[in-house]
Amino acid sequence: MIKFNTTTWNRKGQFDFFKDYEDPFFSISLNIDVTKLYSFCKENNLAFTLSLYYYATEAANSITEFRLRLKDGVVYDSENMIMGSTVLNTDNTFFFCYFPSNDSVEGYNKVGKELIENQTTNSVNFEAKENELAVIHGSMLPWFSYTNIKHARNGDEKGKGIPKFVFGKYFDQNAKKLMPFTIDVHHGLMDGYHVAQFLDIFQNRINEL
Repeated sequence: MIKFNTTTWNRKGQFDFFKDYEDPFFSISLNIDVTKLYSFCKENNLAFTLSLYYYATEAANSITEFRLRLKDGVVYDSENMIMGSTVLNTDNTFFFCYFPSNDSVEGYNKVGKELIENQTTNSVNFEAKENELAVIHGSMLPWFSYTNIKHARNGDEKGKGIPKFVFGKYFDQNAKKLMPFTIDVHHGLMDGYHVAQFLDIFQNRINEL
């Protein structure tokens, strides 16, 4: 991580305004079109969830505001975020798995599948890397579609600013596969404009497949 220069930051006023809020996070839930991604994964024998994480992380890393984190009140650019996601165990409990960056979706899938298999096979203990900042907290809820979601919080999140991504069960509508998606971000570090930027980049990348 590198220290981010807030002195010349065009959002310094907004940062100063929101940084001390008791709850400075805002959430946006919407449906994304995953039709092309679903077909792409089927045709290339790729895991849908891992591929979704790959393109979501790729899009988020392209926007400075999504990479910003807080540590001891100082803003840093995390430079390269990874996805840390919940993964289901065979007994329907879950563990956290952290998927490293990769140059291709195929490589991301290969490494991701190996990580999940290793942790599942070896019954890795439930452990969250709470001090890890260069991460997006991801969750997959494959059992239901939804219109809104509220996160559990322990109270120190505002001092870190880590985004949370949640994906729900996709459904068919008008010959498309749509998926509920929630983005939860720190308002001191970004605004709705930056979320819209991310959504455009993410959706366009999927549509190009």
